[in-house]
Amino acid sequence: MAIVFRPQRSDLDKAMAEAATFDTEEELLTHVKKLWLATYPDAKFKVKLRSLNDERTGWENTRYVCMTDNGIDAPYRHPKVVGMCDTDTFKVMSKEEALTKVHQLLVE
Repeated sequence: MAIVFRPQRSDLDKAMAEAATFDTEEELLTHVKKLWLATYPDAKFKVKLRSLNDERTGWENTRYVCMTDNGIDAPYRHPKVVGMCDTDTFKVMSKEEALTKVHQLLVE
């Protein structure tokens, strides 16, 4: 099973260039925490359950990856989106196959 993640960027092409794949949600969240470690070492993250179809990427069940608490201020009332992931579209693929498919979908 592959979970695909892309960070939140103003440019979709840049975000997709940074796409990464993981075997589990826990691995994904560990990766995201490392991305933010220098700025917010005590931040907390989670994958939101709400999903949507993202026609730009071809992802059928896109979910928000959110920072729920930056470790400095009180927990966020409205979590900050730091990226997107898809846990369903690529679930029958290996991580390598999923990443290849992600780049193919973006070109189409």
